[in-house]
Amino acid sequence: NLTLLGLEAPGFPWESTGLRVVGRALLLIKQYGAAKIAWESLRKLDDFDLEANINLGNIYQRLGDLTSSDQALDRALQRAAEAKDLAEVHGQLGRNKKVRWTRDWANAKKEEKGRVALDSPLLVDAYQQYLMAYRQDLNSYYPGLNALGMAVMILGLAGKFPEIWNGQFSDDDEAAQKLNEIRRMLDEIAYSLQHRFDGADGPNASANDKRD
Repeated sequence: NLTLLGLEAPGFPWESTGLRVVGRALLLIKQYGAAKIAWESLRKLDDFDLEANINLGNIYQRLGDLTSSDQALDRALQRAAEAKDLAEVHGQLGRNKKVRWTRDWANAKKEEKGRVALDSPLLVDAYQQYLMAYRQDLNSYYPGLNALGMAVMILGLAGKFPEIWNGQFSDDDEAAQKLNEIRRMLDEIAYSLQHRFDGADGPNASANDKRD
């Protein structure tokens, strides 16, 4: 019924509003194929519609089309101005990079997975995208948690395979400096997230904090 409503929307004065309502509803029930049609129809009315492109970035990723997802998110960046939107877009770009990074080492031999994982530039790229997202909006804890997780993986793998990590830099000093920077950021992110969660669980927490 939702899909039919979306198909009937073109040509009516309420076309844009109708497609938006249908697209949101289909996302809520995780009907990604049908939601894609609704949001693509809305994007035809405005190629840089912010909500359409953010949602299409998510939908394409879930449907396995990372190239289209990146393209939609790049369009979203042309309109995104609020911190929460910038955090969402960069967080999704980080997720796409993390998926590609996982694919890089997924089929490697068991004894080589760690080396291949560290050797992929997508590991640091994904971490940096998540970090950028979290810096945009510290209330967006999803990219913060992912930046923290990626930092832990970088430090762990670099400690286990220092020759691979060092080989990615002009000299060992630069490699060590980058690791120290990531280690420092890990501590800062962990402290920030802990402070947020402690506040959300406290007796004076707001309703919004508890809902988040």
